[in-house]
Amino acid sequence: MTLKHRTGNVWRIGHFEQLFRRTSLFNWSLASRPSPRISHVVADYWRGSASLGSRIMTSSTNWRNDSRGFDKFEWLRDLRAFGGSQARSRARQFIDCWIEDNSNWRAPSWQPDIMGQRIANLIFCYDWYAPSAPEEFQAKLARTIALQARCLALDWPRLYDQTAQLTALKGLFVGQSALGATPKDLAALLDLALPLVDHVTFDDGGHKSRMPDIHLKLMRDLVEIRNAASSSGIDTKLKLDKKINRMAAVSRMWRHADGQFARLNGA
Repeated sequence: MTLKHRTGNVWRIGHFEQLFRRTSLFNWSLASRPSPRISHVVADYWRGSASLGSRIMTSSTNWRNDSRGFDKFEWLRDLRAFGGSQARSRARQFIDCWIEDNSNWRAPSWQPDIMGQRIANLIFCYDWYAPSAPEEFQAKLARTIALQARCLALDWPRLYDQTAQLTALKGLFVGQSALGATPKDLAALLDLALPLVDHVTFDDGGHKSRMPDIHLKLMRDLVEIRNAASSSGIDTKLKLDKKINRMAAVSRMWRHADGQFARLNGA
């Protein structure tokens, strides 16, 4: 199923519940006590695009509407690739504006798989943009990540698409790791993800859609879960590494001589 950014087509949530979630009472119910803090940061191994970072730095806010999706925060890597203190300041500015604009729950930007991607990107890029920021910004960021993680724990099973569920669980895993969750709690999250991986992939490691873009997206999610798990002292050799290796082997079969991936239609 192709995900569309319309709540009714992607995940289960009723109209009256959406109305309640737009109130401050819902945020109050999710608030962490005592105040949360980012206590563990996972290293990031992905590169952004310096050219896209340059576009972000020099253009108006219209770039937010492009296909990369502003709410997923993948653009953090592009600004990091562009580099410099101004790019770092711009990243913090955009994050701060997003938090202010989304102080209450909003269906499009709080869709579980989008939220999972956002939390993961915020954590993976944290060491680049956050340590030099004022303490007020760091505290605000920790609060919104903790609040979104609690909401994500409620909502990820409501997604219809199981591959999207894995993206949501990836964000929950990375977020909880950064907030100092115990290895036992993180292992429990991993145990939720693994059956889903088996359900959406064949024994050879290929995604059941046989679509390279979906396959690569899932493999990337699993790599990020593995990185977060390893940094938290959780051994993934028996549970996750074997599946990632099989998916990587399938990916290599799909490459053309020029390094691009074929698009395969059909199961």
